[in-house]
Amino acid sequence: MQAENFADWLHGMMAPLGILLGIALIAWAGLYCLSRAHAWRLARERVGYDEDAFARDMGQQGFDPLLARSVYAYLRDVQKIAFPMMPEDSLDERLGIADKDLEDTIRQCLLDAGREARPGLTVLPPATLEELVRYVQDSPRLADKAARSTSGVFPMQREDAHISGAVRRARVESR
Repeated sequence: MQAENFADWLHGMMAPLGILLGIALIAWAGLYCLSRAHAWRLARERVGYDEDAFARDMGQQGFDPLLARSVYAYLRDVQKIAFPMMPEDSLDERLGIADKDLEDTIRQCLLDAGREARPGLTVLPPATLEELVRYVQDSPRLADKAARSTSGVFPMQREDAHISGAVRRARVESR
């Protein structure tokens, strides 16, 4: 039997489409529950490991503890990572940050730290939380860029020579 028009065909496909939609919803709910269970398990395993412990561990490895704390806080507050993070955590697999989210995370962490991306600093994007902190720490400060761009210029030749250093830094950071 052939459907005579689209409405008949659609009516005949309601049951198969409903079954497929139901399977998709069940699969989505299962994956969601698995991810939540994973986060709960990590939270239980890492009881007592918090932002302070992370900053301390990173500081012992030669990283700036304030910068490490800033990256940790960004991931916790903005990316909504609900369990204690450790330096070796994979950004993609463990923390669920990949592609566009990773680009946004890098950009915002650099901005929060008063740093700028430097092309060629790394070929590959950071894969772990430790590598993300290293990337941010190794990136030049925005103030360094401003100093480089005005070096060799006499202060009176600059158009903003009359502006205080704090205002000048705020302008540079807003660019």
